[in-house]
Amino acid sequence: MENQRDVLIERMESEYGLLDKLRKSLTPMQIADVKSKTTTFEKNRSLLELIFENNKHQDLIRALTETHQTHLVNWVRGNGGQ
Repeated sequence: MENQRDVLIERMESEYGLLDKLRKSLTPMQIADVKSKTTTFEKNRSLLELIFENNKHQDLIRALTETHQTHLVNWVRGNGGQ
């Protein structure tokens, strides 16, 4: 998944339910830190850093699926991103 980081930063919709789906995977402070970023790109970059640091790749895949971002899940899986 790390190979696809730039595309995920550009295309993830972190502001529309994705962070809510990750509440069991990230701490409230981590989520607040992501939300405090100004742009969507900064939020996505911060979120992915936390995902990679905490080895929460599968949680991100689940959250993307649950927020109807399966096109990103398919893209990541299709390119050996797991």
